[in-house]
Amino acid sequence: MEAKFINLSKLSFSPCRGCAHNCATTAMCGVKDDLYPYLKNIQEADALVFASPRHHGDMTAWMYGFFSRLWCFLHENHTLKAKPVIFVSVGIKPIAKGRETFRASMIKEHEFDVIGEIFYDSKTPPCFKCGKCETCQWGGLWSMVGEDEDALPNL
Repeated sequence: MEAKFINLSKLSFSPCRGCAHNCATTAMCGVKDDLYPYLKNIQEADALVFASPRHHGDMTAWMYGFFSRLWCFLHENHTLKAKPVIFVSVGIKPIAKGRETFRASMIKEHEFDVIGEIFYDSKTPPCFKCGKCETCQWGGLWSMVGEDEDALPNL
């Protein structure tokens, strides 16, 4: 079995520009950015796994932009219809919104055959990259201590 992993946050791409006249006849997006080479792979794949952490209880902006670019497959051939899909999402906020976002964005329009969903509430802070872990009031640590600044150093 061959698999390809696409890390959307490493690509420079734009969301759908709504230029339907460019993709209506070809059923392929005409925007030639970093995402473009992967679109043919998505179209030809036997199955797809869409995974995204939940930022602020929702999928990432990269995933939203990516989903919007799949619009090119909705024309005459409806290329992705009934393609087997698994959704995976992990985050610190409640699962319900992430699950509903995936369903609303993908199942309704593309009519995927959802063969599985994995939504996990990790209770794990989403980042430690900025170096302000002990004082950040937006990252996962802040919510883990109930917004009690004195409790941050004790984690």
